[in-house]
Amino acid sequence: MGFAVTFLVLALAIPDLTTRLIFIAAAVAVLVFLNVFMDRRLEAIAAVVETSDRASAARLLAGLEKRRVVALFAPHAWVALQRGRLHLRLGNDRAAAKAIADCGRMIGQPHFPAVVSGQAHALTRAGDRKEAKGLLAELDASNMLSDRDRLDYGIVLLEDPSKAAQARAYLERAYAAFGGHPRVLAGLALALVRTGEGEKAVELLKLVEESDDLTGDDLAGELLKRARKAARPILEAHEKRARKQRPTADAAERGGAATPARAEKREQDEKRDRRDRRKERREKRRAAKDGKATTGRPTTEHVQPTEAALLAQAPARADEEAKRLADEEANRRADEAAKRLADEEAKRLADEEAKRLADEEAK
Repeated sequence: MGFAVTFLVLALAIPDLTTRLIFIAAAVAVLVFLNVFMDRRLEAIAAVVETSDRASAARLLAGLEKRRVVALFAPHAWVALQRGRLHLRLGNDRAAAKAIADCGRMIGQPHFPAVVSGQAHALTRAGDRKEAKGLLAELDASNMLSDRDRLDYGIVLLEDPSKAAQARAYLERAYAAFGGHPRVLAGLALALVRTGEGEKAVELLKLVEESDDLTGDDLAGELLKRARKAARPILEAHEKRARKQRPTADAAERGGAATPARAEKREQDEKRDRRDRRKERREKRRAAKDGKATTGRPTTEHVQPTEAALLAQAPARADEEAKRLADEEANRRADEAAKRLADEEAKRLADEEAKRLADEEAK
């Protein structure tokens, strides 16, 4: 625009008609084509700002107003808006809110929905929830809330526990729009705990903790911490059940490994006992047969060999009985040792969990 005005002034100042017409034509050409070209250049810069990361945002912010195309052709409101977007990338949320407010003031529309939405988003991230709540309520009253505004409004309403149901409604609509974003899941988990849906909240918390997008999102980290604190009784109950099941499974695994050996030994003992009983019955039958063959002898004569055999077997039986008792004692001690190890493992896990919870509480 400035170049076109310059050419028009020169055209009026030159008395020669031909030259005057040339400058007027140049002014029209500049007015029609140059602004379109420069607008495209500014749109390209805005696209770079939109896709910038934290490192590139710092460089863009430092050199934004030093660019010739920005200094000569960019409106001040456009510069303020890009500055606000770059501050958001850098995490300077209050500076971003101020820059966006400056943009609204420069265009003469401080209550323009996009301006109000940008301010509210920056203030929500900065922790100025009370001021953000007023701006978002203004948008809600005019039915101009976007999906991002609903997410911000739900997060802001979580500051008041009595508004948990209302916050949940906004966050559920944001969940339908954004899916499994950590900020959405953490905020919705907190709202679910406060509205009595603790089990659903625990499932969402697991998804948040497994998300790769959680790193670097301070607001999502804050919401996750608050949600875990609100759901602590439910989480502790889950961990307690897990601790009870873990030693049982470990003991069962150890017992399962030892059972085949004990079963084989028991089977061998039973075989030995059956063999001894068969041998004893054979000796009794043999003794009875010898007694029938010597009918005229006194009773003591055919009883004595059986007694002698029994007396001869007594030391072997005593050894076998002592061995069996020793084996039973060894099995009993092995079972007691396995049980003691399982109890010690359960106690160690409980102590570690209590220490971890105490550390989290201290933080």
